[in-house]
Amino acid sequence: MSKYFSYLLISLIATFSTAIHADNDNFSLTDINGHQWHKSELKDKYIIVNFWATWCPPCLKEIPLLIKIAEDHPDDVVILGINAREKISPTALKDFMELYYVNYPIFRDTDNAKAIEVFGLIHGIPTTFFFNKQGELFKKIEGELTQKMLKKLIPDIINIL
Repeated sequence: MSKYFSYLLISLIATFSTAIHADNDNFSLTDINGHQWHKSELKDKYIIVNFWATWCPPCLKEIPLLIKIAEDHPDDVVILGINAREKISPTALKDFMELYYVNYPIFRDTDNAKAIEVFGLIHGIPTTFFFNKQGELFKKIEGELTQKMLKKLIPDIINIL
């Protein structure tokens, strides 16, 4: 595994987890539902990091597409949703996730400071980062994702018609 990939995973975990359990390379993180994610669940997979908010119409339009990717490609893709730039309680966020059937892990970044620390300045939401299976950033999209964009970005696994 590349040094960059290890740095990315450690940064994501240190920044967006509500609970961190670290033991050298065997670290884990906990999402807002209390699910413990282990480093092995992210290794050798495409990683999509999506910054979004419940009040953002383009973000809401992306959710069904991200849900479908998570359902159709659980062995190839990990989607990490970062709820950013909004003050929402964990309970309200969980209710929102249930209402929209969100099936991928969600983490919170209420003041956007953590996101800037890891990803640099995020000018608006939605903003999505794509990492290849080696953990290298290969695309950043500011604005709403579409099926057409995703088919071009990850043609090996995205076959949504």
